[in-house]
Amino acid sequence: MDVMVVLEVSAILILPLSSTIFYINSPDNPTHPRHIIPNIVGLRDNVLMISVSLIFLTWTACVAWYAVMLFIVVGTVYLVPVMIVMRELNMNAATQLAIPALRRPNQLAREFTAVRLLHKEVMQTAGLVVGFIHGTVSHLCLFCNFALLKNWNTMDSNTTILLTVWSALMQVVWTILLEVAGRFHKYSIKTIKSWKLLPFRDKREAKTFGKWKKAQKPLIIGKEGFITLRRISVVKFLMSIIKGTFRALLTLGRRKE
Repeated sequence: MDVMVVLEVSAILILPLSSTIFYINSPDNPTHPRHIIPNIVGLRDNVLMISVSLIFLTWTACVAWYAVMLFIVVGTVYLVPVMIVMRELNMNAATQLAIPALRRPNQLAREFTAVRLLHKEVMQTAGLVVGFIHGTVSHLCLFCNFALLKNWNTMDSNTTILLTVWSALMQVVWTILLEVAGRFHKYSIKTIKSWKLLPFRDKREAKTFGKWKKAQKPLIIGKEGFITLRRISVVKFLMSIIKGTFRALLTLGRRKE
């Protein structure tokens, strides 16, 4: 887990500089932050004002990217231990480090209930964050794709490269995260199903445990009624990007300049 966290931090640590480098190389780009400054007595072309605008841009990029990094790192620190516990509660797991007493019906029910309650409390807040990030990533991908396809022949090479990298990076990273969340949910289902292999002392214990088992729900990333991530979420995300891009081209692309 330590290696995963170090790799995640190292990968995202320098990403905010990509925007700064882009605008330094493309000072005339319409989205350059210096265009916000009123063009009075040459303020827009003043070196000091350009430097201030680039510093502000770098700061906002750091806030945005490091917020994403915080979400990814905290998610890793949370999911890895939970997956280890779920593996210990899975009767079909190939490797188990805990003592066999943990997998007795009374102990297993207590431990899984604790994990489920913890996960429920975490998802009360994290589920909303997941939904917000999912919507933000989807809209940014659509914006990059639409801008590239609509203005491919008129867009300068620096902007084309930046939007292409942004779109590809966001889609790849978010697809990986959706796949991890989907596998987490799938493994939770397998864990519950594996309890049919539990050894019971008598029929009464088996009947009591069976009633408790029917009331259990698999753990899932997200918030019920708002957004929940399953294995199918990856396909839905990619299909929504493709459909949304072409719909935008067919509607907004027809409007006259």
